[in-house]
Amino acid sequence: MKFFGCAHVLDGNGRYCYLDPFVGGAMAVAEAARNILCTGAAPLAITDCLNFGNPERPDVYYQLERCIEGMAEACRVLGLPVISGNVSL
Repeated sequence: MKFFGCAHVLDGNGRYCYLDPFVGGAMAVAEAARNILCTGAAPLAITDCLNFGNPERPDVYYQLERCIEGMAEACRVLGLPVISGNVSL
């Protein structure tokens, strides 16, 4: 008999995303993948939950754009699709 389980993690560091949004976004995906691997499971996909301020402010728009670009790059490198998400602005 085989037993199957499902592993979920939530990761992200707002400080990294503030200091360098591209690196912060990529690191959040990489950290989540590492944490899944540490359980013995394999990462299959990600879902994002992005929470940023008013995108009409240029600094906030920049942070949002670069964080998404960083997450996208990490997903490409790791072969992980983004299967759902939510953005709160």
